[in-house]
Amino acid sequence: MKNIRIFACLACALMISSCGTDDTLEDTRVADVETPAVSLNNVTVEKYDATFDISLTSAGNPAVREYGVMVSEQAQPTIDNSVVFTTDKSEASGKIRNTFSPGTTYYACAYALTANKLVTSEVKSFTTESHPLGAFIGKKTLSGYNLHENMENTSISVTLTPDEEDETILYMTGLKSNAGVALDLGKV
Repeated sequence: MKNIRIFACLACALMISSCGTDDTLEDTRVADVETPAVSLNNVTVEKYDATFDISLTSAGNPAVREYGVMVSEQAQPTIDNSVVFTTDKSEASGKIRNTFSPGTTYYACAYALTANKLVTSEVKSFTTESHPLGAFIGKKTLSGYNLHENMENTSISVTLTPDEEDETILYMTGLKSNAGVALDLGKV
C-alpha cells in the first residue's frame, strides 16, 4: 500500500512539473524569417472539370508544409468554407484537376501552409458548363397526381440524378409503394 502511495505521489509530481501553459509554446516556435509565395497561374474549365495551375515561387522559412488550392462557392475562399486540394510539396509547381457541379460559379485561390501561417494568392472565379437537364437534377416534388383513390392532390418528393455515361438521361428515385418498397422508375 505504501508503494502505491509513493508511486502516485511521484506520478503527480512528474505531471505537474512536465505540464506547461500555451505561453511556453510560443517560445519554442520557429520564427518567421521568410514568408512563402504561392500563385494560382491559371484555371482551365472543360465542361464540369477544372484544372488549376499553381506554383510555389518561394518555400519560405520555416518551409511550406503543404500547398494547393482552396475552392469555394463563396467569393472569398477560406479553410472553413472551401474544399482543399493539395499537391506534391516537393515540386515547385503543380496541376490539380477535379470535377465540380454543373452550372455553378466557384472561387479559387492557391494556398501555402507553414508551421506558423496560411498564405493565399489572389482569388480567381470560374463557372462550369450548365447541364442540359440541370433544371431537373436534384430533389423535386411531383404533385397533382391521384396515386390512390383516397389521395387527392398528393405531393411526393423524388430525387432525379443524371446517368454518368449519358447526361441526357435522368433517373428518378424516391417513390415508395404501400408495402414500403422504393420504386426506381429508371430513365425519365
